[in-house]
Amino acid sequence: MCERFALHSDITAIRTRFRVRGDAPLRRPSWNVRARDVVPIIRAGKNGRREMAQLQWGLSIDYHLLDSTKGPATQIPARSLKRAALLQALFETQRCIIPADAFYVTPAFLPKGKRAPRPWAFALDDDSVMGIAGLWVADPSGRSAGSVAMIATSPNESVVLLSETMPTILFPEDEREWLSHATDPDAAYNIIKPFPAEMMRAWPVAPVEGDVAGDGPERLARVA
Repeated sequence: MCERFALHSDITAIRTRFRVRGDAPLRRPSWNVRARDVVPIIRAGKNGRREMAQLQWGLSIDYHLLDSTKGPATQIPARSLKRAALLQALFETQRCIIPADAFYVTPAFLPKGKRAPRPWAFALDDDSVMGIAGLWVADPSGRSAGSVAMIATSPNESVVLLSETMPTILFPEDEREWLSHATDPDAAYNIIKPFPAEMMRAWPVAPVEGDVAGDGPERLARVA
């Protein structure tokens, strides 16, 4: 499962990559984005044009709908999107894209007596910013801009060695259809699929010790 990701690209590069016009919120680069951090998203605005907003990573809605048992849900399993009326409604109107330079996956299973598992970083093979499929929710209290979660799909041939799911990385040519409010939900659902392993690269990185929230390029550094 992806519990952290990196987004260190310049905001101008992100706007260019996702063809966002107008003002964009300023942000600091991060190599260690975690649950409850505020992240930029791209979504369709009221006029249909793409806009950028900043939302908290992790949805705060009923956990039984998201297969989550603690904390905000940073990922929604694709299989859950057709299981509950609330998620179906969100999927029809609240689709978005979460930009990321890389995401981290820590092995889900740890043999007894072994040390903490070493996480792996995954990025696109050309080092471009990836667009991860997501769903966003407005904050009914109005105290914040809302929250967002990634949509998890089945893993590709590389990620499957570490996890049962991976974030849904969109092909650039699918992003317009994904964001459009005119897209039929079934057509949007068909966009959700594993991104090809041959178009990605992966490398081992140092584990995060305890609750230490260090954030810098060293988080993405390869370790032996």
